[in-house]
Amino acid sequence: MKTCEKCGNVYSDEILECPYCNREEQNSITDAAEAEQKPETDKCFCKYCGTEIVKGNDFCTHCGRSIEKKGVKHCVQCGQILTEGQQFCDKCGQKVAFAVLPKSVEKIKRKLNKKLIIVLLAALVAVAGLAVVAVNVIPKLFVSPEDYLVQGNYEKAYEKAKKEKKDLVFRENIVAAVSRDAKENLKDANSFVLREAYVTDDALNVVLGVQGANSFGGTVTSWCVYTYEKEDKKFILWNNITDFEKEEDYSWDDSNEKFEKALQNLSKTLAKSIIEEEKNKLDSEVVDRINGLNKEGELSSVELMDVVKEKLDSIEDEEGNNS
Repeated sequence: MKTCEKCGNVYSDEILECPYCNREEQNSITDAAEAEQKPETDKCFCKYCGTEIVKGNDFCTHCGRSIEKKGVKHCVQCGQILTEGQQFCDKCGQKVAFAVLPKSVEKIKRKLNKKLIIVLLAALVAVAGLAVVAVNVIPKLFVSPEDYLVQGNYEKAYEKAKKEKKDLVFRENIVAAVSRDAKENLKDANSFVLREAYVTDDALNVVLGVQGANSFGGTVTSWCVYTYEKEDKKFILWNNITDFEKEEDYSWDDSNEKFEKALQNLSKTLAKSIIEEEKNKLDSEVVDRINGLNKEGELSSVELMDVVKEKLDSIEDEEGNNS
């Protein structure tokens, strides 16, 4: 048997170390480890800003508020009690913050969240306002005269067109209004297709190449000759011709037949002279836009613009005075 020199306990010769001393050391290590893992339950936090209070202090080192006396504020540097409105600590010279802190962190959060919501709502209202402007105003700023022509809005197209383009809108409006009448004169109005369009320099005469169905269901192309009548304020169909061959007079023709043939020959001569003048022909884009209006059912609502009527009336007056 052995006797431990340290604790005096007796243990077997076969055991190398005193079991009694070794057990105490192990218990000591275990107690220390448990102490480290055991969470602290005596921590204190400032009820104004949420900062942890240093153990032994009676005030917050972040905001300076006393944890015991309401309304009392300390210097965060040295702990000196400060008076209301004091700008510097009279003990250590530390500058005093004037921020009035809420009584709890939750109140701070609520206040900040409320302000954030107000800012976000204001931003959303502003964005919504900009969206309304973008939808209703901006597109109108970028609508071209050609866009208005596609819509059949000749007044807007004429208003927005540059000076050198106004004549195109002027002439296209005439062709569209005359095309509406030519379509109505067909036996099958739904078969109307505009092929070509010619307008004289003075815009008083118009020739349209119109395709439509005949009585037998076939497709024919004819030339519609129109002239402007000041009294009616519109273009009147003068003649509808299928070819430019001159009508022959025969001895057996009566006066009415001769007059009819003379009228036919006159209209053919006029139509041919208008068509042969390349400057009178309108571009294919004009023809396509008018066919597009017809396809969309908008051609029937086209009218001559007031500016067109006024100009044609003045041209007629000038020609009448010159004659």
